[in-house]
Amino acid sequence: MSSPGPTPPPPAARGDVVGALILVAIGLFAWASSRGLAFGTLGRPGAGFFPSILSAALIVLGGIILVGGLRGAGGVDLRALREEGEGLRRAGVAAALLLGAIAIVDIVGFAIAAGLLCGLMLRRFGERGWVASAGFGLAVGLAVFLVFKLWLRVNLPLGRIFA
Repeated sequence: MSSPGPTPPPPAARGDVVGALILVAIGLFAWASSRGLAFGTLGRPGAGFFPSILSAALIVLGGIILVGGLRGAGGVDLRALREEGEGLRRAGVAAALLLGAIAIVDIVGFAIAAGLLCGLMLRRFGERGWVASAGFGLAVGLAVFLVFKLWLRVNLPLGRIFA
């Protein structure tokens, strides 16, 4: 009895490929936008330090996801995702929360907006209670302020309510 031939490779996971290409495109755009900013050093980062590092991370991670998607590893069945709709709803909620944080950053400042975003994300996606989510958001906001404003001396928007 002959053994069956080698199994064909799984089809590319379109969701992973599309998502990875979007990540790489955002990373490339951010990198190109930050090229004119001073990079600085690790001890004294310039205005372009974090945008450059984060955009490089997006490009690398997007590339890793792209390779996995093209190999069919851990792919997402888009039909099942559409049928269930939960993944799209979660992405929509996350995008809405991010846009909300962006909208209020000039009013409440970067640290508070980041804390609110993280707290609300934990409440929605981490399925934690309001007290735990608010505590986490407060801790993130405080950490952002301490690290970026006090330690790294980055000029963060303080918001109109603190100006």
